[in-house]
Amino acid sequence: VVTEFQSGRPIAKAKVSVYSLFGSGGTQGSPRRRRDTQHIRAETDEQGRFQLLGIPPGNQHLLKVDPPKSEPWLIASHEVSIDPIQRSATTNIQVFRGIWLEGRLTDETTGEPISGDMDYLALQKNPNTPKHFGLRDSHQYNRFQTDQSGRYRVVGLPGPGVLYALSGGATDYARRVGADKVDGFNPKRDYLPTTPTIMQFSHWNRIQQIDPPVDAQSYSIDLKLSVGN
Repeated sequence: VVTEFQSGRPIAKAKVSVYSLFGSGGTQGSPRRRRDTQHIRAETDEQGRFQLLGIPPGNQHLLKVDPPKSEPWLIASHEVSIDPIQRSATTNIQVFRGIWLEGRLTDETTGEPISGDMDYLALQKNPNTPKHFGLRDSHQYNRFQTDQSGRYRVVGLPGPGVLYALSGGATDYARRVGADKVDGFNPKRDYLPTTPTIMQFSHWNRIQQIDPPVDAQSYSIDLKLSVGN
């Protein structure tokens, strides 16, 4: 069953898949870790229930839950092990609810809207991440884009984090703008101290540190891209 961590209510239409099998693979006598498993997937019903068929017995199988974007849920990951004597196994997966990060992406000179990709990662020092509540979250690239008016809506968290913006058009906007203003920036590294993963900031046009209040339901900030190096 897939439920929201904060409220306990079931989450319908969440996509559940097997990210990998045999996470402890590589040790002597154990199966090798497998990642060719995305075909093992299911969608939750109105009660949050799902069934995955074809998972073999083994340890540290990693499930991934991609909730619908109707509400600000983070992608979740969940580890499960199946004993060889079991014919089936039941597991409960909790999805962490974040907040909406909203705004508009525009050209700094013309004010015209920009279509492109948006993303968010929390800084590792953020005390509001799922891991502080005993949960595991995950990340998916290219999950959020701006609309035709340049507006975006991205799932994020209260506390310190980073917004990333990348133009999808032909205009050659400057890259990595704002990265040096983020806490923990190191000029010798092409990434920032974020969680649950890191990204090369040189790939992005605009990098903006944010710090929404802990009681925020949403957070608004507009971003502008400039032409140049």
